[in-house]
Formats: sequence, C-alpha cells, structure tokens
Amino acid sequence: MALSPHDQRALGDIGARLAAEDPHLAARLRAFTTSTTASPPSRLRMVPVAIAALLMAAAALVLPHLADSGGAATAPPASQSGAATP
Repeated sequence: MALSPHDQRALGDIGARLAAEDPHLAARLRAFTTSTTASPPSRLRMVPVAIAALLMAAAALVLPHLADSGGAATAPPASQSGAATP
C-alpha cells in the first residue's frame, strides 16, 4: 500500500531526525528498507533460475529414454502380422 505524499514527507522527517540523533542505528535500520526500484531486479534474477529448472526437467524426461536406446535412434520393431518375409 502506497503512502500519501504527506505521510512520505513525515516519514522522511522522522528518518532524518533519527539519522541525526543516532547514525549507527539509522545505518542498521537502513539495511532493512526496501524500495520499489529494488523489486524488478530481484524478479529478473528469477528468470535464469526458471530457465535452469526447465532445462533440468527436460533432461530428466529425455535422458532415461536415451539411456534405454543406447543414445542412438532405433527403428521400431518389425510387425509380426503373420506375413513371411524372404
């Protein structure tokens, strides 16, 4: 929920007074602040993670089939419909 401009100014004044009275505490509390500009990069960091997860899932689905066939493509077995082949 966004703060009104009046509330943002009041909060900024409180922060400025805190920094003037106790700079050490203000520095420690600053580590816990988040801004709206910090959110998009953290979301962007998830893109490579999602891509890696998809690649790992695809590999988990494909590798067992490659191991069964010895890594080479094989032809399907000949049908045994009763017709004799020479």
